[in-house]
Amino acid sequence: GPTEAEHMVINPQGCEGRKIDLELPEGALLQLAMGHVSIESTLLAHPNACSEAIDDEALGLLNTIFPVGHPFMWRTDRY
Repeated sequence: GPTEAEHMVINPQGCEGRKIDLELPEGALLQLAMGHVSIESTLLAHPNACSEAIDDEALGLLNTIFPVGHPFMWRTDRY
């Protein structure tokens, strides 16, 4: 991720917008939101999730929005 000296400017001029529609099952979206899986593996598992091709810029943005983490579940919460 960016260090203190680096930063990311999204839509710097405020005049260009982009919309990416992803249609994912609830379970896949939950895993993505919780950082359990990457956007790349989610898109590979669900190839029809996006109707348009995702370029490197959009993929970078999606990786920023949905970062892969180290999900943890307490032992008492496991089913």
